[in-house]
Amino acid sequence: MKNIQTTFFIFLFAIQAVSLFGQRDIVLVHGFGDNNTAWNVYQPFLRNNLNNPRNVFRTEYNTTQGVQFGVNRVDTQVFSPSNRSIAIGQSMGGIVARELDRQQPNVNYGGIITLGSPNRGGVILNALQNGTIQGELNEGCREMGDAIGSSLIAIAVDMPFTNNPVFFTLQGVFAWAGGIIIGFRNRLCDELINVVNANLPTNDSPQTVADLSEGSNIIDLLNNTNTPSFKIGVFGVENSPVHMRVLGSLQNDPFAQQLDVSNTDEEMVNTFNQVIDVFNTLGSVFGTIAIVQAINAIWNWPLLIPAAINAWAAYECYDAVFWLLRSESRWHQVIGAGGFFTERRLMQIWTSACRQQLDEVLSQWERGLISAAQMRLIRQTIISNPTCFENAVVDVLMPINNESDGLFNAGTQRIPNDPFDERHVVNERVDGVNHREFYNHFNMTAKFREIFNGNTLANPFFITQ
Repeated sequence: MKNIQTTFFIFLFAIQAVSLFGQRDIVLVHGFGDNNTAWNVYQPFLRNNLNNPRNVFRTEYNTTQGVQFGVNRVDTQVFSPSNRSIAIGQSMGGIVARELDRQQPNVNYGGIITLGSPNRGGVILNALQNGTIQGELNEGCREMGDAIGSSLIAIAVDMPFTNNPVFFTLQGVFAWAGGIIIGFRNRLCDELINVVNANLPTNDSPQTVADLSEGSNIIDLLNNTNTPSFKIGVFGVENSPVHMRVLGSLQNDPFAQQLDVSNTDEEMVNTFNQVIDVFNTLGSVFGTIAIVQAINAIWNWPLLIPAAINAWAAYECYDAVFWLLRSESRWHQVIGAGGFFTERRLMQIWTSACRQQLDEVLSQWERGLISAAQMRLIRQTIISNPTCFENAVVDVLMPINNESDGLFNAGTQRIPNDPFDERHVVNERVDGVNHREFYNHFNMTAKFREIFNGNTLANPFFITQ
């Protein structure tokens, strides 16, 4: 009877232990420029669709005041943070959660999930500070201005010359508008960039931009401090043209969308393609007219003037198309989506003593002191000696391959791994999600289910079922 009671109590304890293992408070930390309404979709999902989380908190902080300000605010808003809690931070929110964890390890969170956060520093923010993005926008404005202005002048020239006041007025309007755009293009573009620049975070949030930039003190401290909390870095990989898709999502309100409904990021893509089609068509029309006029100028030389204007307009239209087609690759360069990022790995390397032995054997063979067969035999003996290897953390270059969520490249979004514990830090890819869609995209919903159901390589700490 005593054995039965003991077994029964052990069984009840096991059930309670499993239940406690799955129970997690979840703390949601929004990103730059957002507020806690950003979690309108995922707070009820995390509360109602996962069996065991006890509470799902939404924090609020002013994102323009820098990471430390966010850390202080978030730390005071959640009354039960503990090593049983999970923090989920989007973009800047992930950095705030990690920095709070770094400052108070073993106190705040047992697990952190970052969504599209610049965990290795945001290259795009460096580009904002050094003016690279402003320069790209200014160049694009000038290219579009040249194409539109020259097209208006060419249309005015190609309109039939009659005494009809309507046609005469239209010719004047087109020619005047085209001349204004061409003549004042530089000033117009400079004014436009001033307006854009005034609304960029480098002006109203310089501390935040500095904190999140590549090479900042906060980023370096985070990536050189290994806290006990388990971490998952979710990085988004949006489809091309990524710069148009993220722009489309920025103009829509993601917080009003229902669960499993992504933003309509095709809207700007369609507009982008339509603009290319318009300039291609105009270029073809003006080019054809220029050829016809140039041929007829053999007999009527004054036609060389409109032929030259049409040829100029055709060139500017094709040049605008060329710039638009290159804009995707140029955006990749601006956000650092290309080349490599560094990953720390625990690997076996040669000890210095054995490396010297190998060098000496090679030197003896090169000087003819030993034969090739002897050299190979000695090398094999050295290589077979297990004491010739030692464990060391080595920096390995990993390719990015132009993958990004539109603002941060895939390498930047990854949390540096822990080479001594493969499941301490795990990075999870989510396809088709740009930087604004981490709040509501159906692929992000599926990724949450995978993580909390234990269907990823992440530590079992994150299992909530």
